[in-house]
Amino acid sequence: MVKTVDYILKFHEDFYLPIKEEVKDATTRASSKPLNINDFVIATFEPSNKLLLLRIDNHYARRLKDLTNTEAKNEGYRHADLLKHEIKNIYSEISDEDYVYIYQFTVIREKAKTPLREFEANYMLNNGVWMVKQ
Repeated sequence: MVKTVDYILKFHEDFYLPIKEEVKDATTRASSKPLNINDFVIATFEPSNKLLLLRIDNHYARRLKDLTNTEAKNEGYRHADLLKHEIKNIYSEISDEDYVYIYQFTVIREKAKTPLREFEANYMLNNGVWMVKQ
């Protein structure tokens, strides 16, 4: 039995190689996602059609102003100020007092029977949206 995919996380295609090469092993989001430790997540990279399978290793909330250099490095940034600046560019309404949600993950290398293969067998990209194949 293959474990199913629990969620889809969207990334800009610039993050494909850093995630694939495990330089980036976390993502910080402005809203909480229904994810638990050991959940499988499909990472989609827009506007390309690339996919990666991720496993959630940890998740927690922190105020934007309290992000650390370690968290920034997990995201592929040199220090926290750069990460905070990027988050504010993406989420223009966010303030330093707002909570952000950090999801740490591991890339699952493809094997013959993985949730990624199951996902690809059951979903298709249609006008930029992943839809169930019928």
